[in-house]
Amino acid sequence: MQAVSPQSAPLLNGRFTRNLRYLLTLPIAAFVGAVLVFAVVVASYRGWHDGRIYTGVTVMGVDLSRMTPAEAQMALAEAVPYPRETAVTLTDPATGQTWQKS
Repeated sequence: MQAVSPQSAPLLNGRFTRNLRYLLTLPIAAFVGAVLVFAVVVASYRGWHDGRIYTGVTVMGVDLSRMTPAEAQMALAEAVPYPRETAVTLTDPATGQTWQKS
């Protein structure tokens, strides 16, 4: 029976593991950096809109972006002349189908 020395096994070779570690360092560091940048962007976006309506929200042509709920309520009250209308009609713009709630 012949013994195999650790130097002859390629996976146990110190040079191989050292080279593999150097090879994987940059991609792993780039991935971790990208995840951190993404987390910072999401956290800052949420902080920017804390207590406010998110960017891009419009109702009946009124842009409500970055308004507080109270400001949005006032803007909609000014823009919608019939807030107490008894019949409401919903229309699907893609199909043209309408629903009426009275």
